[in-house]
Amino acid sequence: MQDLHISATLPSPVVACKQKFKVAYPKYGSGTVELSPYGDYDLSTYGITDGSARRTQEYKDAYNKVTEDMLHAYEAENKRYTCIHREMDNVLSMNDFQQELMNLAPQKYERASFRLPKPTQSQVEEDLRHEMVSIHFDQIARGGSYDQSLVKNDLNALTENRQNAWQEACDLFNQIEDAKEDRANARYLAEYQALFRQKKAFIEGEEEAVTKHMRELAANIQIPYNLTLSWNYNKTSQLMSVSLIMEDGISIPTSKASMLASGKISVKNKPAKELIWDKTHSAISFLYYVSSKLYGVSPNIHYLRISLYDRDRQSPLLWVEFDRTKFSQIRPRTIDVVTDILGYPLVLDLKEKGRPLELVVMTVTAFEQGIERFVR
Repeated sequence: MQDLHISATLPSPVVACKQKFKVAYPKYGSGTVELSPYGDYDLSTYGITDGSARRTQEYKDAYNKVTEDMLHAYEAENKRYTCIHREMDNVLSMNDFQQELMNLAPQKYERASFRLPKPTQSQVEEDLRHEMVSIHFDQIARGGSYDQSLVKNDLNALTENRQNAWQEACDLFNQIEDAKEDRANARYLAEYQALFRQKKAFIEGEEEAVTKHMRELAANIQIPYNLTLSWNYNKTSQLMSVSLIMEDGISIPTSKASMLASGKISVKNKPAKELIWDKTHSAISFLYYVSSKLYGVSPNIHYLRISLYDRDRQSPLLWVEFDRTKFSQIRPRTIDVVTDILGYPLVLDLKEKGRPLELVVMTVTAFEQGIERFVR
């Protein structure tokens, strides 16, 4: 197996919420309501007493706003651990990528047009008449004229010369465009062939292409856990086997905010049952997110076998085999990952009936024996 280390991307911590307000009655003043992450409210005022400020609607609105903001902040922090799967990549089928490859075509050079129009005999005649007027300007100004035969005698020859010169310029322009077109199309063809080979290797799951994309994977995964990812790929069986070690364990937020009947916010430690629920959802949610990234390594990966460990390989938690067809139908915004994962062959410890679902560390022997029942 080959190993990758993925560093945690930690969410921003919950910070104090502030809301400013202004009052004009009973006298003009302003204030700021601040709510700490621990549920402590603080009021600072200017031009008005704290007591007077608290009796105003403006203060009450500011108070309610910081309370709502803090509730949302705690909810958002918790979702960054329990709803990681909402950031899953779309998993496409092999047919989607093959169709894309079939539609791939090289660019074509767009030729420029010779924009100078071919001179006509009437245009040449008009130019000659202007020239004669210019030459005989003084004579015409005194009421005279010029000999019209000067125009007629030179018209055919000058028209032929002008048109021949235009044709030479047009031919030269087209020769230049021919050379540009040949060079550009040769470059486009080379780029197309290289891209075609690259996409074909990606679609067919060539070992070198899979290894390349796996090395790039660490930069494309953002999870709140330090992770060791070990992987082994079998092109023929369209199978990738992966082990995920959560190096520091499943560390989720342990505090929650709730609204009291008084309208104040209360920040307390989560009860044990909720911690179990959150840890289980966080681990499975993170597993779904990482799996979507792994399926993006190559459409040739149809089966994804994942072992999940808590801190080291002596602490196995979960084994699951995903298949691409079913996994591609997941809708991250609406799926319950815990319910969904029960539809796959897996090793998962369940608490007694009526107790919450919980990932429990198993013995290595029991874990390996459980896997053998599914893969033999």
